[in-house]
Amino acid sequence: MPKCRWSSLLVLSVLLAACGGSEPAQQAPTNAPSAEPVVPPSGVVDSVVAERAAVTEVQQLEAVDEPVDGDDPTLALDARIKDLLRKGTRPALRLALQLWLDHRDLVGPSATDLSGVQVGAERAAAGLLEWDMLALWHDNTGWSQRDLPLLQRWAAQDARVLKLAALLEQTQNVRQLLTQASQAEARGRLLAPESNNAVAKLQAVLAIDATNSEALRALSRIEQGLIKSALSQANRTKFKDAQVLLAQASRVRNSSVAVQNAATRVMELRERAVQQQMARIDAELATGDLDAATQLMPGLEAIALNERATVAARAAIDRVRKYGAYDAGALFADPLAGGGHGPGMVVIAVGQFEMGSPRGEEGRRNNEGRQHEVRFVRGFALSRTEVTVAQFRRFVEASDFRSTAQNERHSLVYDESGGALVEKRRVNWKHDYAGRAAADDMPVLHVSWDDAQAYARWLAAETGMAYRLPSEAEFEYALRAGSTSRYPWGESAPDTRMENLTGARDRSPSHRSWANAFAGYGDGFWGPAPVASFLSNAFGVSDINGNVSEWVADCWHDSYSRAPNDGSAWVNPGCKERVVRGASWASSPAQARSAFRAGMDANTTSARIGFRVARDL
Repeated sequence: MPKCRWSSLLVLSVLLAACGGSEPAQQAPTNAPSAEPVVPPSGVVDSVVAERAAVTEVQQLEAVDEPVDGDDPTLALDARIKDLLRKGTRPALRLALQLWLDHRDLVGPSATDLSGVQVGAERAAAGLLEWDMLALWHDNTGWSQRDLPLLQRWAAQDARVLKLAALLEQTQNVRQLLTQASQAEARGRLLAPESNNAVAKLQAVLAIDATNSEALRALSRIEQGLIKSALSQANRTKFKDAQVLLAQASRVRNSSVAVQNAATRVMELRERAVQQQMARIDAELATGDLDAATQLMPGLEAIALNERATVAARAAIDRVRKYGAYDAGALFADPLAGGGHGPGMVVIAVGQFEMGSPRGEEGRRNNEGRQHEVRFVRGFALSRTEVTVAQFRRFVEASDFRSTAQNERHSLVYDESGGALVEKRRVNWKHDYAGRAAADDMPVLHVSWDDAQAYARWLAAETGMAYRLPSEAEFEYALRAGSTSRYPWGESAPDTRMENLTGARDRSPSHRSWANAFAGYGDGFWGPAPVASFLSNAFGVSDINGNVSEWVADCWHDSYSRAPNDGSAWVNPGCKERVVRGASWASSPAQARSAFRAGMDANTTSARIGFRVARDL
């Protein structure tokens, strides 16, 4: 045997001698112990750990009987056994036990000459058990496999022998499982198939030996590999693949802090990626590029943690598609190039409504039919009030515009003495319903359709936005604000102050009253009221069915037989008559119905007609 191997044995012989091998071993109970991790012999743990290099050679011993130096076969049996015990080496102890067992088999177990050497045999067996247990502690099964049959021949039911057998079986099972796990890992079978995989084998090892360092290291290595792959996938925004890998990693070791930390990191990366993708979508929406924003949606859907982000992004795209930079109900005022702001605007929600009046409605006129559905797939903005005197003055002064009434040098005003509209000279947009100077917050009167159109064009040029007159369909849609009744507020006279209408309780400055008015109603005004004197309707629009009637963009048609159903204006080139919608301070109850409409010469100027503007979004 090589010198280095004998040096290892010499070290272990010294260690064994330190255990006190001169006393005879006591017979242990004969009940078989349960399988448990191998425990080193008492008193040698620290020394064994310190001599791991020597133990490595012990694990490589050949499966043959080692020669015993100095053994003298000519001595008597008891003397020969004592001499072998004094040597204390494992080969000497094994030979001593072998000699005694052979002699016992020769003379019979009850022979009287056995008693003299039996004590020595007990000591040899005890020492051999110590050596074998020590070897098992270092995962070497060779000694135990060779010695166990000899020890079982000595005392098959001895508790120590039974324990050695159990520990040998346990160690062999662990070694086999570790080998199978290594092979499965090399083939990439980490978690599948169900039972024949590396993790299952390693977990089986830990079920036998919970502190097995090789199994623990292998599981840690597999777990770290899966975590590394998961993080790599997450960094490439392949979060679904990362989640699969983390789910696999969580099956390697229960309640692993490393997996929990990795899951947190993947979540952070995913949240950041979602935010970055949503920021890209928002940036495209800010420029109005709906196609580019829509093309980014699949990327967001692939990484989103839940539907909340995708629903929000789709809603943002849909909002821009419908309302541009705003949302339904939003209020805004565009800056003017010359300073200040344009009229206050409100965004009208998309939707659909039945335009016109149904057959049988009280006060209905034929030009209000046929009733038809109009659908708005894109929102628009409408000025919250009629255009005021101050707003129109700014336009006139900025553009040197001369209105129709200024050119014609007259307009229709209310005559208090006769209670009717009469033509009066030198009346224009600067004047009120009676021809007096108008306050800045009053709706501008005495403007023709051309005047209103000119103001809208100027506003578009000043703001760079698509201002225009509203279409007739837009006006009725905003006036109804979701209602389907005869009036926007219901079927009969309003029971609260709704609009500036003709009310039976209203009185003129000379105490005139209306001959045809809403019974029991009074709003406190005779003539137009300052804009926004009444509550806005459900769409946020004020004075749209009272105060003054208003010009819209459409040409006059005496029915809706070929009217567009998309809400656009119905215009024929060169038409002379335009549509006026909405009730005024002097309209009869029949004229205050939601569907009421009238055609007027485009050059008409009156104390009852003003306008408001619309804007594309």
